[in-house]
Amino acid sequence: MNENHSTLADLRREIDEIDDGLHRLLMQRAGVVMRIAEGKRQQSDTSPPIRAGRGAEILRRRCLNHRGPLPAAVMARLWREIISAFSPLHGPVDVALFAPRKSASYWELARSHFGASPMAATVPSFWAAMLCPCE
Repeated sequence: MNENHSTLADLRREIDEIDDGLHRLLMQRAGVVMRIAEGKRQQSDTSPPIRAGRGAEILRRRCLNHRGPLPAAVMARLWREIISAFSPLHGPVDVALFAPRKSASYWELARSHFGASPMAATVPSFWAAMLCPCE
């Protein structure tokens, strides 16, 4: 019994080390994202922080290269959140949401697509969402 407890403690310690490594890599990624943002500022690049094509490219590559016991859908969700969390480092990210009848499913769709990081502002119509400067 004591040997099993020791093994569990060792495995939990290994998980902690992996978590520490993931954190270091995420902070390293943040540093690169901030250097990209600075490069864009120096070039007077005013493109929006979210580039749908780039996000899709990252997700596609991650899904194609995915191997292991964690479902691909879970990996895609994690990557979508990572992309969403890092986008504001480029500049402000706002989402305009037209949610008729204040349905929670619209909020869930927006969160599923944009991640939990951006703030969504409700607007009174579809056209208001399309034309919203979101500033």
